[in-house]
Amino acid sequence: GPTGMMFLRNPQLRWTPYRGSGSQFAIALESPSSALDTGKIQDIDPEDNPLSIQSENNLPDLTAQWRASGDWGHAQLAGMLRSVGYETENTRNGEPSGDELGWGLNASTSLAVGKRDKLHLQLAYGEGIASYINDGGSDLAPNDDIDEAEVLPLLGALLYFDHYWSERWSSSIGWSIAEQDTTDGQFDGAYEGARYGNVNLLYYPVPNVMMGGELQWGRRENFADGFQSDGLKVQFSFKYNFSWKLGG
Repeated sequence: GPTGMMFLRNPQLRWTPYRGSGSQFAIALESPSSALDTGKIQDIDPEDNPLSIQSENNLPDLTAQWRASGDWGHAQLAGMLRSVGYETENTRNGEPSGDELGWGLNASTSLAVGKRDKLHLQLAYGEGIASYINDGGSDLAPNDDIDEAEVLPLLGALLYFDHYWSERWSSSIGWSIAEQDTTDGQFDGAYEGARYGNVNLLYYPVPNVMMGGELQWGRRENFADGFQSDGLKVQFSFKYNFSWKLGG
């Protein structure tokens, strides 16, 4: 899916203190995880410094959201605070170790256009939030001097439009980007950004059945080695929605 989309189905404990007509506010504690790039710290001298650094998350992520909805569609503002940490697996007391504060903001909306069409927009920015993005990136990496850890800023955005040609035919077209700041403590081939675009044609022959084809294009860009790679593919899909009941 879209590379810059904030999307993670995360185990959480959520409380919704306010739910009114057309709006609600919720906060949650979510299961923590982090994407760690050990970078050039592993390249110092593997024989004299055989470090085995791994991510460590001792505190849950704190998230909050406000959402408003109506016949026009919906809009949502969300934020996050998290502790992004690391430890060394094969040393006494896990040293060297440490943690940094990660944070993020996300604004998204889905607007009704006509009777059935929809326009989708999302913009997210933060530091140490790559674990929540749909594709790529790191939360934590060595700084320029390779002596401390640093949370990495990341920007994600998307713009999509859903159009219904008729009761049985629809299409979606859109574009998404992800851009991540990197450090000189990372290897030249570290992930720095991606682009993604797609367009499809879907058919609904009978209720609960969807089939169709989609043209997808993507690009990955690296930090400092000048590498970028494009991918183009065609995907065909079939979906059937069903439900059942257990017991009497």
